[in-house]
Amino acid sequence: MGKGIGLNMETVRSSNIGAVLSYLNTYGASSRKKIAEDLKLTTATLTILTSDLIKEGLLIELGEVTENKVGRKKILIDINEKSRFCLGLEIQKRKIIFIITDLKANIIFEKEWSREKSFDIEEFNLILDFIENEIKEIKEKILGMGILVQGEIENKIAISSPIPNILEIVERRLGIKCLLENNMKGLVLSEMYFKENHRNFWVLKYGPGVGTSVVINGKILQGTENKPIEFGHAPLFKKNSNNYCTICKKCGCVESEVHFEYVVKRFIDLGYIKNEEETDFDFVNRVSKKSGMEIIDNVLDILSDYIILASWIVPVDELILSGRFFSEERFFKAFKNKLKNKPSNIKIENISCMKDYSYKRKIAGAILILEDFFNNY
Repeated sequence: MGKGIGLNMETVRSSNIGAVLSYLNTYGASSRKKIAEDLKLTTATLTILTSDLIKEGLLIELGEVTENKVGRKKILIDINEKSRFCLGLEIQKRKIIFIITDLKANIIFEKEWSREKSFDIEEFNLILDFIENEIKEIKEKILGMGILVQGEIENKIAISSPIPNILEIVERRLGIKCLLENNMKGLVLSEMYFKENHRNFWVLKYGPGVGTSVVINGKILQGTENKPIEFGHAPLFKKNSNNYCTICKKCGCVESEVHFEYVVKRFIDLGYIKNEEETDFDFVNRVSKKSGMEIIDNVLDILSDYIILASWIVPVDELILSGRFFSEERFFKAFKNKLKNKPSNIKIENISCMKDYSYKRKIAGAILILEDFFNNY
């Protein structure tokens, strides 16, 4: 009996601590009185909890500030951002990005590796050598690493990745907690983490491939086995294609028709020359200004058809466009015009580009760890 009560009290305490940390992460520095009122905790309970967290180094006191009422002062407390660190690792087809953040999602270190083809296990081990050396002085304060990959994840295996068992490899090598997630879901979690005022929305990312996700009532909608709701690898509606998709390992999906690689190939077939230093997007952006907009028009037709269908199946308030392609204003406007002239279930005024896309994508892996920490302390 006594043991059960003890376990229950510890569960309540842990839940209250998590609530305090989550509150400060959401609202920033606050007084003990304000936190206790909002969380419906007694002042005595809140004082004990915060004192323990200060001793642990997770919270700090910021000193006294004067309230509006004359003579009344309060002491603010806040998260000690340098008390813990999070790691993020994004595995793209030809690029790997590593970051370290503090508890307030400030990037304090980043490193990028690029190459012409996919990374193999030998090269990845060299990258892990670098990471292992970089984190050795802060390892005891690391909460974990969020790993983002393209394509499906099944039983903690990145099916479409050149290193499918990447989670096992990294955990064994670095000896830290790791979370593995699809890169599109990571991007959407990052969007929601920064308190953007969205509750029901579709996200469409284009460039170099296609990524989609839908959020309903502030939660990412998922299928069986937590598979993302997306149409990037759905079969094409209106025509057959022999293009092979390296992600889903099939021919004729949406991505096989609109991925930058295939768009670039079409322009090259028309006689355009891609400069050695140009990225695929820079090349497409440059030559499409001269001619060949019919190629871009075909891409926009495909993407708009699918997002319109998706918006009727899962109705939402808004559509957020992200990726390098939509950051170019003329492409963004052209896509909106496509939707305007089709029976879309989303109002044109509710279509926007994601703010700070590059930053949110870069930090998304670390956000996985921060979300886990604040929600499951």
